[in-house]
Amino acid sequence: MRIGFIGTGMMGALMAANLVQKGYEVTGYDIVAANLEKAAAMGVKKGRSSKEVAAAADIVITMLPESKDTKSALLDTEGAAEAMKPGMIVIDMCTGSPTIAKEIAVALAARGIAYLDAPVSGGVAKASDGTLSIMASGDEEAYQACLPVLQAMGQEVFYVGQSGNGQTIKLINNMLTGINLVGICEGMVLGMKAGIDPKLLLQIINSSSGESYSSRIKIPGFVFKRNFNGGFKAKLQHKDLSLATALARELQVPVIMGAMAQQYFMAALSGGRGEEDASVIVTLLEKLTGTEVSP
Repeated sequence: MRIGFIGTGMMGALMAANLVQKGYEVTGYDIVAANLEKAAAMGVKKGRSSKEVAAAADIVITMLPESKDTKSALLDTEGAAEAMKPGMIVIDMCTGSPTIAKEIAVALAARGIAYLDAPVSGGVAKASDGTLSIMASGDEEAYQACLPVLQAMGQEVFYVGQSGNGQTIKLINNMLTGINLVGICEGMVLGMKAGIDPKLLLQIINSSSGESYSSRIKIPGFVFKRNFNGGFKAKLQHKDLSLATALARELQVPVIMGAMAQQYFMAALSGGRGEEDASVIVTLLEKLTGTEVSP
């Protein structure tokens, strides 16, 4: 089975490389040449456009920053869909808009092309070792046909129903991630201000009910090290929170904590810290309180 992979950035390159390791023939494309070179170094063949990649594929996978980018890569005049034949399948693995996912599904269905929105969770580490969590929605027959491909990239693969459901579930997950990260950053700054040993505080939190992914990974991995390079960018966390709160407005559901968390990451963007790991929001609190969360 030949796979066209559009979007070989930080996550996409690793996911494409896992497909290569599992024996798939993968041709990739990215508008950033350096991203494509990185993927090529891991065995991915280089394509020159989304359309060219699709022409050489049986399945097209997209892993782009936002749904609008996916829609453009697939449906623009020189987009991938122009080279795709009826019966082919697109798997969209970005975290994006449920509304746009549904629009893409309808547009591709009119061409006889099946579409799955299948966002992922687990970050760079799990993308690297092929243990992502994947929540796929859309055409169930297409899902079953693509399941071995999805399992080559993910350890936990879920089918979650109609188009848009995958994106909705992912937005809820990422909203909770943002809320939890804000909470642990507030707690750690409060502890430092009170004179508590931060390593001891974190050890107790991680063996108690306050434990979370953010307390286990973000505080020791980024905050204690005072190095906010790599990881999940603050601007992407802000994007996901914005999408989640927009969906909540559309459905008239209050998400008070989600909206508050969104403002933390807006502040990070306003301060020019959007390219850094999301845990950089701790520095906003440190500046306000005149303390630093450092062992």
